[in-house]
Formats: sequence, C-alpha cells, structure tokens
Amino acid sequence: MLIKTTPFQINLFVYGMCILLGLHFPFHLSGKVPFRTQFPESPLIQKVFPNPQQDPIASIAASMIRVQGGSFQMGCTAEQGAECTQDEFPVHQVTVSSFRILKTEITQAHWFAVMGMNPSQNKRSDQFPVENVSFQEVELFIEKLNSLTGKSYRLPTEAEWEFASRGGRTNCGYKFSGSFDPSIAAWHGGNSLEKSHVVGLKLPNELGLFDMSGNVWEWCADWYGPYNPVAQSDPRGPSSGNERVVRGGSWAGAPWFCRSAIRYHYLPAFKSPFLGFRLVEDVVEE
Repeated sequence: MLIKTTPFQINLFVYGMCILLGLHFPFHLSGKVPFRTQFPESPLIQKVFPNPQQDPIASIAASMIRVQGGSFQMGCTAEQGAECTQDEFPVHQVTVSSFRILKTEITQAHWFAVMGMNPSQNKRSDQFPVENVSFQEVELFIEKLNSLTGKSYRLPTEAEWEFASRGGRTNCGYKFSGSFDPSIAAWHGGNSLEKSHVVGLKLPNELGLFDMSGNVWEWCADWYGPYNPVAQSDPRGPSSGNERVVRGGSWAGAPWFCRSAIRYHYLPAFKSPFLGFRLVEDVVEE
C-alpha cells in the first residue's frame, strides 16, 4: 500500500536525519516562515544583516558566510526529479575550494551606496534585491566596490553557486535550497504576487543562505555551455561563449525553476526585473 506524504513530513524526516548526523541549521518544522517574514513591509524587521545601523557597504563583509570546500555531485541528481532539463546532464563530481558567499542577494541599498543610483523596477524598499542589471553592470559594481573596500569580491562560479545552494558539506539532499517545498524556500510565480520581495524572508538553507531558490535569478561568472562529464576541481566553465549562466529561479517563473540544479543563460547585456546577483570571495587557507 502506498502512503502519501506531505512536504512537511518529508522535511521532518530529513531534519531528523540531519540532527542524527550532527548537521544543525535554522529550520521551521511547521512550514511557516520566520516571524519577521510575516510582516515584510515593517521597517523594524526588513533587515537581515548583523547590524541594522551599519552602512550598506560595511554590511556586505559582515554578512559573508564561509562555505567549507568539498566534493558533490553536480547536475540532475535523484532528488531533482523528472523536471530536469537536458543541460543538467551528465551528473558529474565536482570539488570546490573554500569560499565565502553573501547570505542574501545584493540589495538596492548595497547598489545605491556604491553606484549612486538604483536601476531596479520594484523600488518599494531598499532591502529588495537589486534587479534590472546586466552582467557588465554587475562587473562594474564589483570593480567599484572592491576599490572602495580593498576586498576582492566577485561573482560565484556556477559550481560554487550550486554547492552553496545545496548546503555545501551539510547538504541534506533537498530539491530546492533548504527544503523539498518550493513555497517554504522561495518566492516563485505561484506565491510572489508577480513581484520580488525583501531579501531574507524565506527559509534559509543548511548554510544560512537566503533566496538561493527564487526571488531573482542570479548571475554567475561562467560562460554557458554543456557540462564536462569528468571529475573536476574548481571548474570555471568554458573559456569563451555568448551567454552567461544564471541560477536559482525567480518570482516570475514556475516553482520547478527554483531547483538547486536548474540552469539558464542570458546575453551579458540582458537585464530584467527578475535578474540580480550575490557575491563571493576567496578564502585563504592557513
């Protein structure tokens, strides 16, 4: 006899297994979002950064989360189900070095602090993700940010992005980033009311990263191309190409577009209200 299970029951089982394995991370068994997310327009609870009084540029460094390097199976693994697209094959082993990644997408406050303007279409709060930015504009933002901070921020590689979305070495095998239920983990076309939302309102994944699934697609550093089937270390994609990789899905698309393995691609000059980015930086191993 087949027993029908709910996303809550599946999440509960996986959570229990993670606890047994010593993998502890923020989790909401009820399927409800954290308290602050139930009132997204309140200025008292919009910010997810460590110090709400901190200036936007300084808050970036304070909100970087270390991802310990490791190996994983990249592509259409079993939990991704029957919705995989052809470019998610073949599944292949990838090893990535340690890095730090911003726990949210870059916000409009971040962008304005660096660039002095806001290109976004949805401007209801400066804690919304910046969007409507091309790959070239993102590269210019990073160049200016690094000049201001002395840091070496960059876009994630596609492999780094997927490793982080899956929870890194604390990966519990979710279909989406941090959950089997896309509505718990992501703003997508079925729950977004056709708009982006304040960053950090949905369930974080095992690493404490928000919005790796949904809200806005995120630019990656790689040129788009087919996967190399052989095991690789720190792959950076094709050496040249026409389009850049984007990851994560958005508020404008179907829930299955928010899966951790989903891939898409746009011309570097393309910009859209459903497309943004987040930053990473290298870790110097001692």
